Amino acid sequence: MRIVGAISVAALLTLLTACSSPDQDRSVSDGIAAGTARRGTSDTASRAAGGRSKPVKRVFLTVDFQEGRTLRYKFTSRRNIAVDWDPNAVAGANRVQEQSESLEMIVAYTPVAVDPYGASTIRAVVESVQAVRHGGPGSRTYGRDAVETAQGKAFSLKVDPRGKTIDASELTALIQEMGKQAFRADTSQGRIKEPDMIGDFVASQWFLWDAPSSLERPAEGVVPGRTWPSQLWVPTPMVARLARNVVYQLQEVRQGTASSWRGRPALASRGHPGLASRVEGVPPSKRGQDARDTQGQDALATQGRDALATQGQDALATQGQDALATQGQDALATAGDAAGPLAVIRHTYTPADAVPAGWPIPYSGKFQVSGTFGFLGPYEALGLEGAGEELFNLQAGRIEQRRETYTLRLKAGLPPMGIKADPHITIEQTLSMELVNSKSESRHRERGEIDSQQTQKPNNPNF
Repeated sequence: MRIVGAISVAALLTLLTACSSPDQDRSVSDGIAAGTARRGTSDTASRAAGGRSKPVKRVFLTVDFQEGRTLRYKFTSRRNIAVDWDPNAVAGANRVQEQSESLEMIVAYTPVAVDPYGASTIRAVVESVQAVRHGGPGSRTYGRDAVETAQGKAFSLKVDPRGKTIDASELTALIQEMGKQAFRADTSQGRIKEPDMIGDFVASQWFLWDAPSSLERPAEGVVPGRTWPSQLWVPTPMVARLARNVVYQLQEVRQGTASSWRGRPALASRGHPGLASRVEGVPPSKRGQDARDTQGQDALATQGRDALATQGQDALATQGQDALATQGQDALATAGDAAGPLAVIRHTYTPADAVPAGWPIPYSGKFQVSGTFGFLGPYEALGLEGAGEELFNLQAGRIEQRRETYTLRLKAGLPPMGIKADPHITIEQTLSMELVNSKSESRHRERGEIDSQQTQKPNNPNF
């Protein structure tokens, strides 16, 4: 796939169809049938001791909505970028340029009109968003990242019982509005686009319930081991339209609450290794009390793995109470809130040949791109590989958390300036989505620790 830094509307329209809502190729009737099925598992064996996996013949991956009940998620996107200006040259101190970008935001989703047999309307509010850059020319001050203009904005989605978005026109409009904010106000030298992380916003919001919604014939249920395909967005630091193929696989169904995750290698090794021990580690004598850690720092594991620090993050509450997050770490729902069977869905990523029609286009017109990734180009994708995992609460009909990690390799062209080099770019990307425990916010409000704007937010995290 070739990608150019300066593009025109005509070129975009030639390569892609006009932006529209996500495809509607599968019938809503399938989702209706799945939605009317009993939530959870079917034909299961007796529960194993200690919350371990038990034989499950099939489960139903459908999304539940309850009018007026808000669910909040924390989204993060982090990528480390290495530009090797000439892999064939003799190794030198300045040959590889490294930089990083990160985005963190919280979005609240409230069903405002629920139709269990058709389209439900979900109102989303972007409560907070922050983009940060380190290293490289892109870290110099450009002003506010255009993606941060989404803070405080709202959009509506119409979603069928499978979680498939059938009307994303307001989300598309917000993406295009952010795209306009990415350009310099001074046009004396032409239209120049600054670096932005709008693509990361798209990756998080356009594909919210992709795993359950991309499943064909959901009314038949899913058995562990079954796989099904879809495609996902690839956010990049350059102007690029790339997609990745994803193969979802239902690995297993965990019974009981989040406390039964201990020892499960799928999440414990790659996602949150400290989580299970902390959940199990709350003694019975302290049930109903918050177990608070004191140092307040996330421990970020290397090589694409998050480690939730045991000395610094989630306050774990039991007996149906929510976990109270401290100093920037969102609480995960625990016993009583995430009760019920949890479907463990594995992801495998490979490069896609083309971008599906209907995906949003943030920018329009002819323009130049500032910074390193405007100087380089066109780009050619050489490879993409990675994996991910999500936990889907079958009883509540919602995603508890999701993590995607992959490596993208690109080859970049150079302008005709007589420069002899062969730039290659490696991007290590991590995307995550995690349920935020809103009940803990209500306790903060009682202590006056949440500002007046946040006090107006709904408190119940359950759909």
